[in-house]
Parts: sequence; structure tokens; C-alpha cells
Amino acid sequence: MDGIRSSFSTLVSKDTLDRFAARKETFGFLVVLGAAAALYLYHLGFSDIWADEALTKAVIRHPLRDLLRLVADDFHPPLYFVALKFFTGVLGNTDRTIRLFSVLGALSTLVLGYTAGRRVFGKSGALCLCVLLAALPMPGLYAHVARMYTWTAFVTTGVFKCRWAFRCWYSMPRS
Repeated sequence: MDGIRSSFSTLVSKDTLDRFAARKETFGFLVVLGAAAALYLYHLGFSDIWADEALTKAVIRHPLRDLLRLVADDFHPPLYFVALKFFTGVLGNTDRTIRLFSVLGALSTLVLGYTAGRRVFGKSGALCLCVLLAALPMPGLYAHVARMYTWTAFVTTGVFKCRWAFRCWYSMPRS
């Protein structure tokens, strides 16, 4: 058995094995991302829109200047409404389209979580993090609601990633 292992290691370099392992983990992440996308998109327009979603849909129908005035006193982030207005300007203002924007927020959170998790936990840990994030019921629920919740998770994950990068940069030895 050792003879087979030693002859195999002479045929395949450690660098090649490392690249294969990295591809395997990247493929694993793509599988998790694809499964999450399928779950989040399943029955996207199945239920009727809620009152909050109807309000969101009505607000983004206004011109940008009026939209900003309407949401200025609201406690929801104005950037969400502006981004959703541009998104629906391209794809149309339908119930499914405004909910699709929330699905993109949930999937973007997974991608950002994977990139942040690779720095903190390594590739295997990042993959586990994404599996846990995709398995949580709340992102799946909020991906079907045309509200800012999935994008809030995205921004929170981005703040964590920036904080971690700042910590690593700040702790570097200076010359």
C-alpha cells in the first residue's frame, strides 16, 4: 500500500492536489448556492402580496425625487427603495420581480458570507458557514417577501467582512 501511495505522490504534485481540493470546495459552494437559489425561487409568486409589499410596490412607482421624499421619514433604508426602483425599471414592476430582488439579496449574502468565511475560517469553514446560512429558515422566508430584510443581512455580512479586514490590516507589523 505504501508503494502505491509513494508512486502516486510522485505522479501528482502537492500543488495539484491542493488545486483539486480548492476546486472541490468551490464546486461545493456552487452546489450550495444553486440549491439555495432553487429553494428561494420555488413558489416565488405563490402567495398574494402583503400590505407592506404593496406599499413598497406603490412607493417605487413614483419618480425618484418623489420616492426619496416619501421614504425620508420612514425607518426603512432609502437605498433599498432606490435600488429596487432601478431593478424593477429593468425587469418590470411585478409581484415576482420585487420578490426576486429579495432572492438576490439572500443569494448575495451567501456569496459574501463565503468570501468573508474563507478569510476567517478557511475554505472548508466557509463552505460550512454557507450550508448553515442556506439551511436557516429566515433567509428562505424573507427571500419570498418584498422587503429589505435580505439586503440588511447582506450589509451586515459586509460590515463583518470589512471589520475583519480592518482587524487583519491593523494588526500587521509596521516597519
